[in-house]
Amino acid sequence: MPDVLWPVFCTTELSTKILNELLHTSILEDPDHRNVLRFLGPDDIGPTATGHEDVNAASQAPICKSPDTFDGWSVNDIYAFWKQYVRAKDSVVENRYTAFTFLICDLQTTIDKTVLLCSDAPDWGEAPNIIELKTVRMGFKDACIDCASFEYLSMTPSEWGKGKGLICDPNPWMKVVGMEGGQQVLMFSTPAFARTQKRRALMDAAENGTLDMTKPWDGPLEPSGQGGPPLVFPTQQTEA
Repeated sequence: MPDVLWPVFCTTELSTKILNELLHTSILEDPDHRNVLRFLGPDDIGPTATGHEDVNAASQAPICKSPDTFDGWSVNDIYAFWKQYVRAKDSVVENRYTAFTFLICDLQTTIDKTVLLCSDAPDWGEAPNIIELKTVRMGFKDACIDCASFEYLSMTPSEWGKGKGLICDPNPWMKVVGMEGGQQVLMFSTPAFARTQKRRALMDAAENGTLDMTKPWDGPLEPSGQGGPPLVFPTQQTEA
């Protein structure tokens, strides 16, 4: 998978100790120990950007100053900002930022070191032409691991914390471009292609029961989040 930055938005001022702990956790949990987080303030990118920050570079440790905050912004406000100024372009293969996921640090982060992992990736029970933003509150370690799972569509938000999920082979991001020696030749594709493929797989599984059965799971697999941690479901709906 291509290297992308995971945007982090803060709605309250966090201590540099907490910010550095999140940053170090992300590096530790990355399979290649890469630095993939980018803390963004409202003036780092978009119409009020000062141009003083290289927004295409990851945040570097140690962080000595807290980033500007999105104080008073709702999750939906930040979602709109991310969609307009940060997220990957639907028709572009090589993007610098994520296409489906972002992180929010809020007041709760200062209390229990959790973040909101936000994703509008396709999920169970969604209408074909509707894009829904989902949020899951996770500890630093889980968020740093599962942000990649959500982004690369190997797990849906409603599958988090459960023992069963839909396995897509090939991964929805991978486009079959030919055959060689009896094997499929795959190429990493665009966010629009990945969304379409994942949605199609979910709808097929829902209609025909083509779920992966290799993992034990005795509970329901529903967007309501029953049997798993509480989800905010959905936060916002938009037309695809």
